[in-house]
Amino acid sequence: MPRINLLHFILCSATISFALSIGEPAQASDSRCPPGMNSPDGNVCVSGEGMYDEIRAIQNRPPNYLPDRDPALEKMQATTELMRSELVRRVKLFQDPDYFRYLTGKWRLFSSPKGEKKGAYCNAFFSRDGVILTLAGPGGEYKGAGLIFMSADIPRPKTQEVVKVTLTQNNEPPVTVKAFNYSNPDHSFGSIAVAVPTMDALLTNMEDVQRFDLQIDGKSIAKIMWHSGLVAKAELRKCLNGEPYAVTQIDLIRK
Repeated sequence: MPRINLLHFILCSATISFALSIGEPAQASDSRCPPGMNSPDGNVCVSGEGMYDEIRAIQNRPPNYLPDRDPALEKMQATTELMRSELVRRVKLFQDPDYFRYLTGKWRLFSSPKGEKKGAYCNAFFSRDGVILTLAGPGGEYKGAGLIFMSADIPRPKTQEVVKVTLTQNNEPPVTVKAFNYSNPDHSFGSIAVAVPTMDALLTNMEDVQRFDLQIDGKSIAKIMWHSGLVAKAELRKCLNGEPYAVTQIDLIRK
């Protein structure tokens, strides 16, 4: 009797069984498991349909990756964030009453100093956006009045000088006059005083909204436009008549 190689027989049998299993159609379910379930390992029954659904879901899921960096987009986003921060800062500034007054302007009125005759040295200034314009009344031996401009753009001589300036008010023709240019070493603003014959003449020409542009050699050194000029004029007349002010500050913030 020929000798049988048992190991070769087992391997061949396993190979044939595997080949047959591949060639056989897949069964809807394992007979040892309930309908709709199968046993991949021959022991545990699992839901084949649910498992295959998950496999299909994984296969169909779009790849999970981060897009490449876009320098142009990042720059635009950084610019947008900078603009947003600046807008927030400006909104907070506009909510500050003092900053609102700085931008829109305010009047401050001063009565005669103590010990001086009533109606003497009455003055008021209007301040706006870094420029101050003072309306100074007569006092002591000086019987006239004056417009005094102050700004960081006005020259700051060590000693008082007489300079030639050109002043434009609203849409009127510019007027060139001589004025005093001086400064205070403790302040970063220079000053220019333009003489006015009388306080009455100054007040008579006051308008509710008035724009001033002061220049030296064609260069603007102080630009300012006031509001509420008629209210300030009425209050200054009270001071000149020796009467108390009704208000000492005038601005656009409603009380």
